[in-house]
Amino acid sequence: MEHSNQPPGMNKLDDHVWVRIPLFFYKKISKSLGLKLTDGNYLTGISPAFSFFPILLFLAGLKTGALHWGFESDNSGIEQLFTASLPFMILIVISSFLSASFGFWLWLGYALGDLFYFTLFAHIKGTFLPELGWLGFIKKVMVAHLIPAILFFFLAVNLRFVGKKLALKVFSAVKDQNTNRAILMPLLIGLWCGIIMYGWTSSAPILMLPVYTWRIGADPVSAGLIPPIESKWVIIIIAVLMAMLRQFFDEALSNAQKKGIALFAGGSGQPAISQAATGIMGSIASVLLITVTTVFLFSGLYQNWWDALYTGIFILCSTILVKYVIPGQTGLINLAGKVPLLFRFFVAALISWLITDNFISKEYFPVMLSYWPFIKGLFVSMIIFMLLLPDLTASLKTKPKIS
Repeated sequence: MEHSNQPPGMNKLDDHVWVRIPLFFYKKISKSLGLKLTDGNYLTGISPAFSFFPILLFLAGLKTGALHWGFESDNSGIEQLFTASLPFMILIVISSFLSASFGFWLWLGYALGDLFYFTLFAHIKGTFLPELGWLGFIKKVMVAHLIPAILFFFLAVNLRFVGKKLALKVFSAVKDQNTNRAILMPLLIGLWCGIIMYGWTSSAPILMLPVYTWRIGADPVSAGLIPPIESKWVIIIIAVLMAMLRQFFDEALSNAQKKGIALFAGGSGQPAISQAATGIMGSIASVLLITVTTVFLFSGLYQNWWDALYTGIFILCSTILVKYVIPGQTGLINLAGKVPLLFRFFVAALISWLITDNFISKEYFPVMLSYWPFIKGLFVSMIIFMLLLPDLTASLKTKPKIS
């Protein structure tokens, strides 16, 4: 990315932020993450100063994670997490919807500060749970703190892309030049991002339970230590608005480029690297990573190792089905394609609700003795949604070229 009117130092910073670092992640760590780190390079066309934002956000995240600045503890002295700070949650949403790269650097700073300063350094000083010992501290505290870090990563890097992918399913048959697309696409992306954000804000407190329960050996149900998410509807509304504004901007930029109009001096908005095909070893690694990460995220809901084993088997099988089996079922895909996606979505939601509310949820009464019914309800819902909402473009996909 060139900015001829900039000093050489600024050109080098642009090159590192939007090309070299994403390319390193793309080649060495994750192709998907490498591509997402180029998201937001259009901002440098508005002002070269945006290239400084990853550094500033990294430092802001580092300070917040290290000091738990603004959410040290509640009145009972219980340690709080980033979800307890409304200003920080708003910062995450705004920065990540502007650019996945911004969200990544904010996340990385927070994760490093939280894991290595707030927890590890405090333990070395003897001010944070010294009675656990080194091995117990690593297993019960540091590993548990990886769960909020993973949830933070999804919020800061992946959420908008998931919402956009779901919206594109609806518009798969709509031509780019359709005038309604420029209006309906942002609205639909905003709707999906709002739904996903509602699910995130509702489930994150439960999934973060190990941060509190593992260190004291408490049962997840009886502990009752669920960190609150303050004013979650404020966060959801901001996510919806940011998703819509970002898509309005992307649509305008795309239309201008098709007409040969340069809206800015630079910042094309196009990735500096292109998607490459994934080999068999990469596919196996992807399935295993999804399975292990999901099982780990649900660890606050298990009461024994069997729960974890059942969850792992289900996630492994469902991932293989979604990524490799269902895309080959052209009959199912063609049948689903004849029914509007929104109708299939509401039918899937209705069936899931009827099953979970009338059968599985009965296991909660007279008192909730386990989170296992919650997990089983989630499994049933996933199966129904997989069958009714297959990827209609899966059978048409070809392997992209490596550039």
